[in-house]
Amino acid sequence: MNNFNKALLAPVDKRLDEATQAINEAADSVVAAAPPAKKDEVEAATWKRRMFAFAALGMAQGDEKKVAATSLAYKKAAKAVLDAAPADKFKLMDESFK
Repeated sequence: MNNFNKALLAPVDKRLDEATQAINEAADSVVAAAPPAKKDEVEAATWKRRMFAFAALGMAQGDEKKVAATSLAYKKAAKAVLDAAPADKFKLMDESFK
């Protein structure tokens, strides 16, 4: 791989890494905010949303514009979840991580 191609890949990899980190932080915050009686149920549901998001990022790979759009959308959704009140985190993640 020549240096030009490596330079193009770096921003894509960085976007994917940042989106993955944001998704994980949001999902972890949803689980942490869950009431003890619902923690297992919320964790399972959150895991499904997390995997869906990772699949969407994976499907975007190979197209820099799709990676940019998909990673930005999930980073924005993750920020909204992180900023939400604890009682609203799960609902917001469930609605926005689709």
